[in-house]
Amino acid sequence: MDRRLQKLIHADFERLQRREHLATNAGVETALFVQTIEGHAHNGHGDFRQERFVDVNVADVVRALGLEAPKIKRGRQRLIDDIFAWARRAAAAGDGPTALADADGHPLLAVPFLADIRVEPREVLHGLYVGGRRDNSTVRAEVEKERNVTIGGGECYVVDTAVMRRLDLDAEKLSHGAHAGEIASFRAQKLIVELPAAQVDDDRYRFLYIRDREGPGHSDDAAFVFAGLLWGTSCALGVFLADAIDTLEKYSEKYVDQDDELAAFVAASPAFEPAWEQDLRELTYLAAQPEGREDDVPDSSLRYFIRLDGDASRCALQNHLDFIAGKPTVPMLLGFDRVLSTRFYRYVRERMLPYEGRAAAAAPVPPALGSLAGVVDRNFLRVHISDPAEKVAAAFAASNAEVAVVMDDDGAVVGTLRARDLVRLMWGYYRK
Repeated sequence: MDRRLQKLIHADFERLQRREHLATNAGVETALFVQTIEGHAHNGHGDFRQERFVDVNVADVVRALGLEAPKIKRGRQRLIDDIFAWARRAAAAGDGPTALADADGHPLLAVPFLADIRVEPREVLHGLYVGGRRDNSTVRAEVEKERNVTIGGGECYVVDTAVMRRLDLDAEKLSHGAHAGEIASFRAQKLIVELPAAQVDDDRYRFLYIRDREGPGHSDDAAFVFAGLLWGTSCALGVFLADAIDTLEKYSEKYVDQDDELAAFVAASPAFEPAWEQDLRELTYLAAQPEGREDDVPDSSLRYFIRLDGDASRCALQNHLDFIAGKPTVPMLLGFDRVLSTRFYRYVRERMLPYEGRAAAAAPVPPALGSLAGVVDRNFLRVHISDPAEKVAAAFAASNAEVAVVMDDDGAVVGTLRARDLVRLMWGYYRK
């Protein structure tokens, strides 16, 4: 690996360790940070500072950091296996476990507060089913037709990178665009291969995402909250665990869609109810990010779900649970796009109106005492420190905002920018 790339990976990892704290243990933090760095390398975020390395994957990051690949894979797989073991106990027992903890009482995903929440085992299985299946590209395509919406989707495959380069493709190209009509051709050209997990070396053969259809995709936050409002907290937590598997399986001891496998297990168990199939389609529809509403709907990865907010001393998962329960929440920024929670919860209430007969709407969520969230939410933009001035000017022009809050890759506020100051700056530049 190029020494400069290795240095960038080290710098990004050190920054994450220094500036972020997750509601879990240090081992799980590291297991998630290596995946974060992969995303930063692809998109030029963090210490990569607009430089993009589209073929870097988690295995490259692990090697660059000098970590033990088998240990990281085993650790991530163990987190998945714990969820599978929990589901087997829940499906086999009449009552089942009433806490999201392993047989020894340790919380799943090493998230401490999960073991303190009393759950209904059958409803957690409900969430594991709808949460695991909603990412299935075929399910999404069917819902697109049924509801006349655009969702987009794809699947992960073992890819021969030697063939990928010969076809002038890379991980970025495969993960974007619409490749549904090319999957058969990719198989015929041996781009997509079927190999035992032991033969996938994370070098020539890699587990990569290939997009079938273009579209805005799904919001994991929306899936969690809508599941909770419609079917209860236990179901929402099942959706969360399915999403966690979807994240962790990208670098583990297996190269299959393990969330889909767990959903299939639930479907074959005595706990399964046929009505869950319709619930799956309902959730797939509701979790889709509507085009034009991107500023209202965050999409948190597992890391963002359990990332501790420095001001609130809590994570998004806890905030969402309180919202579902009708309790007061704390205004916080959600996901990579830093959507304000109050804005997202208003969006959720709006979409819940047709379901008032089936579920109680969440109670109004007052802002914290002395908070100005209700004010700033109406008249400020969120911009990135590296955004071109022209892009920010266009955003101002398209809104009634007078102030932009400028953030870095971690969501930390760098400063503020007034529209009139930007106009003055650009006017002076273009007059030169």
